[in-house]
Amino acid sequence: MINNFSLSSNFQLSAILIFLALLFGCGQPPSPDQNDSVLSAFQEGLNAPVLTTTPSPTNTGSSRVVATAESQQPAGAEDSDQTEQQPLEEIKIEVPVPTATTAPISSPPFQTLDFNNLPATQNDLAFVQAGVLKRWSAADQAVVSIYAPAADPQRFPQNTFAEVAKVDFSADGKRAAVVVRYVEALESEDDGSGDTESLNFANGPTQFDIKFIDMISQESWTLVEGIQNEVGEIALSPDKAAVAFTTFQGDIEPSSNKGKIFLIGTPSSRSERTLTLLQECESECTSISWRQDSELMVFGDMSGIYIMNINGARPTLLFNNIDNTDDNPLDIVQHLPVAWALNGRGLLVKRIDRLSLTIDYAVLDVAGRQLIEPDPDLSLGFAAWLEDSRLATAIQNANGGWQLQTLIVDYESQSIRLDETYALELAGSVFGLVQSADNRFVFGVQNSDQLQEAGLYRLVSFSEQPERQNGVPNIDGPAEIIWNSNGSEAVQSFGNQTFLATADGSLFVFREHVWGFKWMGE
Repeated sequence: MINNFSLSSNFQLSAILIFLALLFGCGQPPSPDQNDSVLSAFQEGLNAPVLTTTPSPTNTGSSRVVATAESQQPAGAEDSDQTEQQPLEEIKIEVPVPTATTAPISSPPFQTLDFNNLPATQNDLAFVQAGVLKRWSAADQAVVSIYAPAADPQRFPQNTFAEVAKVDFSADGKRAAVVVRYVEALESEDDGSGDTESLNFANGPTQFDIKFIDMISQESWTLVEGIQNEVGEIALSPDKAAVAFTTFQGDIEPSSNKGKIFLIGTPSSRSERTLTLLQECESECTSISWRQDSELMVFGDMSGIYIMNINGARPTLLFNNIDNTDDNPLDIVQHLPVAWALNGRGLLVKRIDRLSLTIDYAVLDVAGRQLIEPDPDLSLGFAAWLEDSRLATAIQNANGGWQLQTLIVDYESQSIRLDETYALELAGSVFGLVQSADNRFVFGVQNSDQLQEAGLYRLVSFSEQPERQNGVPNIDGPAEIIWNSNGSEAVQSFGNQTFLATADGSLFVFREHVWGFKWMGE
């Protein structure tokens, strides 16, 4: 009796203590049922409109709640009481917003872009999707097909697939030079039934045509047809009057194994459109670059850099790799053209050490045929020409931080020296540095330790802090970016993913594989 009485009393006492703990909130964990109700209430709260606040310039920081793309309404959509609940794992909570010198831009979730509900853009955008050249109209917020290639039944068997394989646009985006690839489908070896599902496009015979496209009227012209092997590059001259392209592993003559570069006039040209073989290259012709006046064109191969006057003779050797090798002629540093300065004299070149596989950059003085290297304490990194023919570059210093620099190319003293420098107070890698039409610098920051610092930035001058315009994926890896002229919108490619950053701060990911982007109407 004594023992039973003690146990009963202890049980009653414990019950009283638990009741008091729950009544006064002693911090005991809730039961599983209580957890479910808490999560349910939390989910219901997420269905309410998300409110964000903009801290003043003197704020020390704040935080906000960010939902994924699926839980946000598109811009301009009406509020609805029927908002669908989202799984908890798709919700990102408490993303910190750093102290800002200007009104901060949010890091929006990636909204999926499938061309059914297009966001507003400031400029038209050309691109290739599923082998078709298309144009995204900013005014109509619609995508139209400009050129969809098809195999001519008089030239090809019935089961031949046609697609746009390469494209190069004029500066204003109104004309395009296109490589069309035709692949004849073959039946699989283990199936002779004629079932089209068993057709193999990978190993079928291939041909290429060169086309010229008017992006406005949608007219197309065939410049060259029936190229038997791979087309490497295609480059439309700035005046739209000529197209240069390269082939390798054979071309119009399949017995030839050398790379070649050709030139053909376009319907914009006053001259006869005659296909001209400019040169056979050692291994492969590559890196075609037109000067802005369309008078000169350069390209490279293993022997060096060649230059050609469009109205003159055949290409001549501008820079000899072998002559500029110090010791062993087999230890060749290959020089390849990148871009012309607007003064028409400087040519940014990429240098590839074939032995160590390292890459750096220098400037080739075309008039003097001399290579100008930066001062020993400078590095060109991934440089870009500015409007005044200075260079801008982003480099990483010994401490891991990044600096933006402008450099002066002095052709008289054959030197490249530092002009201005700016130390970025941002954690992450810089990419895509260019000068926009309003003479501001625009660039991206990725792979940031501070998640909120990954984004697109605009820098007015080296005496002011950069302004963050938009978020970008915080990815560690190769990245490319294509800006519109004023730096307000950009297409960003990270591996197999492509994103669109619009001027209003929204960020979209393309559902389909798209490539060959060009902002138009600039």
